[in-house]
Amino acid sequence: MPNMGTLKCFSSMAGFENCGLKVLQWNCNGLFTHLDEFKHHLTQNSYDVICLQETFLKPEKNFTLAGYSIVRRDRIDKRKGGLITLIKDSLNYTEIASPGNIECITVNIRTDNSHVTVSNLYISPDQSADIDNISRLFHSKTVIVGDLNSKSTLWGSPNTDQRGLIIEKVIDDNNFVVLNNGQPTYTHYNGSHHTWIFH
Repeated sequence: MPNMGTLKCFSSMAGFENCGLKVLQWNCNGLFTHLDEFKHHLTQNSYDVICLQETFLKPEKNFTLAGYSIVRRDRIDKRKGGLITLIKDSLNYTEIASPGNIECITVNIRTDNSHVTVSNLYISPDQSADIDNISRLFHSKTVIVGDLNSKSTLWGSPNTDQRGLIIEKVIDDNNFVVLNNGQPTYTHYNGSHHTWIFH
């Protein structure tokens, strides 16, 4: 079973965990390949917003999930990649254009007395991090989730790589905090068991 409960996110809201929205972030590494696992997970867990990375979907592939509105960003010109953000039908939201050409979906969600912006971001390992445009995602009342293919002790990795240092600086420069429940943010399945890796 993929590690779907792990949340690697950065937020300007120190009390985000208590804002009333439950968010799932998961790099599904091919949505249709893991669709049964995903649906099984949802029978036991409920989320207001679901952010998926590496869906591998193309525009001709239809995907729906009962009870959710879907915002997609499929990769047209390359293999793999792709994002989906699912928002519970009971929530009012507006999609916000992402800055530059980063692989991102941003939605502004109305809450009872305010709003929360959720950005679903993917940076592939073979792509350089576009820090100027990534920095433009950092606003008040914003939560940024995703797979940035970076390592940092801030989100549980035993070491910090160069990309992790860059992301740490952007987080610090914008007065955001890292929200993580302490679980590894990556698991590897070799066919017989899962290896938990802090990524």
